[in-house]
Amino acid sequence: MILASKFLLHQPLNRQSAAYAREGVEIEVSTLADWVGASVATLDPIVQLSRAHVFGAGRIHADDTIVKVLAKLKTITGRIWTYVRDDRPFATVVRTTFDDNDLSTVKSRLLSSRSPRVSPACQRL
Repeated sequence: MILASKFLLHQPLNRQSAAYAREGVEIEVSTLADWVGASVATLDPIVQLSRAHVFGAGRIHADDTIVKVLAKLKTITGRIWTYVRDDRPFATVVRTTFDDNDLSTVKSRLLSSRSPRVSPACQRL
């Protein structure tokens, strides 16, 4: 429930700690952070396999959605990137990432990780 609240519902750990405290369960924010960190580290091999699978395709499609991200005392622009592996007639695989770098940085990182067969549409990102 802690991971789902953090990553799906975007609930900060301090709010989760307060919600548990209201129910009589005292869990320090640092404990929640340790649990989240351990869980993310445990799931990292699956994330890396997913990344290798999607970016190993002969053809991928990429799209970014601009979102406002609350930073310290201001909002910054972030991007949610969706990459789709397109190996028809096989199943399509989708990978979603978040990046707060500018478009040119993400584009150069994507293109440098690809083989020379990058489609012209992808180069126009």
